[in-house]
Amino acid sequence: MSEKNNPQMKEYVSEKWWHRLLKVVIYISTIIVLFLSAAILYDSFKVVSYTYSYSFEEGYDKFKGKEYDCKTYSYLKYISCGKGTISASDFNQLFLLSLQIELKRYKGKNQKKYKLVKKIIALYKKKKQLMESDHKFSEYIIINKKVKRKEQRHINYKNSISLVGVSLAIGAGWFIASMILYKLILYIAHGHTRVRKQVNKGIG
Repeated sequence: MSEKNNPQMKEYVSEKWWHRLLKVVIYISTIIVLFLSAAILYDSFKVVSYTYSYSFEEGYDKFKGKEYDCKTYSYLKYISCGKGTISASDFNQLFLLSLQIELKRYKGKNQKKYKLVKKIIALYKKKKQLMESDHKFSEYIIINKKVKRKEQRHINYKNSISLVGVSLAIGAGWFIASMILYKLILYIAHGHTRVRKQVNKGIG
């Protein structure tokens, strides 16, 4: 039966190569959007967090975690300890604060050590005043104290699930919008959106 004698045939368009190409573009772009949205939102969802302890802090020996050497670089304004970084000024404050905590611990309990720590604090403060910058003072502390840092990695599974959910929602939104655009292209090209695969019948 010819196409002219069968009105049903006029309601469909045989699938062409560009129909398949558009679908492939939609599927691939949706996958890209899924991964890209997860990568962009990763930090804001705080999936991974770290707790850490410096070797000059109390309880460092008992702190469990991977140990890194702390390093300073003349062209940078921060201290690098493994994966973590801290500004030179914050590092210096943390170091002097640890000495103040140690001083309070010995106050009224061990006068000899109290006086020794107090003297050390005074020496470090004087050294800090003589240094050209916070970075120079940080470098001095790290070399003098051979500072290390231990880090513990924590995964927030609740935030991980939330990140996956939001990424899937964004991916689904992209897929729906792409399919609407695909249907719109079909309508502009054919006057309708009905496309079907062409079946090649063998000679029997």
